[in-house]
This record gives sequence, C-alpha cells and structure tokens, in this order.
Amino acid sequence: MVLSAQPTGNIVGSNCEMELKIEVTRPDSSQYEVTVRKVIPGFGLSHAQAGRVIQVFYKPEDEQNITIKL
Repeated sequence: MVLSAQPTGNIVGSNCEMELKIEVTRPDSSQYEVTVRKVIPGFGLSHAQAGRVIQVFYKPEDEQNITIKL
C-alpha cells in the first residue's frame, strides 16, 4: 500500500520522479515499510497515490530494492 507519494521535482523525459513510502506485505503477512524514489510515467501517477494498493516485487535478501508494477 502506498502510504505517501511526493514529487521530487525531477523530471525524466516527460515522466515525474516520485518519493514513495510503501508498506509491503510479505507472503507470511508480516509487513515492513520502504521509501524509494521511482520515475513514474504519466499514466501511472493515479496509481501511485496514498492509500492505493499496488503490486511490488522484491528479493527476500534485499527487501529495500523493490520493483513497482503499475
């Protein structure tokens, strides 16, 4: 779940870089928070809003490095 989403002010091409605070739920239902900066295409901005549930992928050995699926 996206806990917060703030633009950083950086524009990459025509896409906005966002700082996202995300609560990730592991397969065992435990949770952790991670804050990442990701470049979000214009069509994905509505999905990267606080309160939205999004799909993320991570490696158990590096939970802070997530990939977001919008």
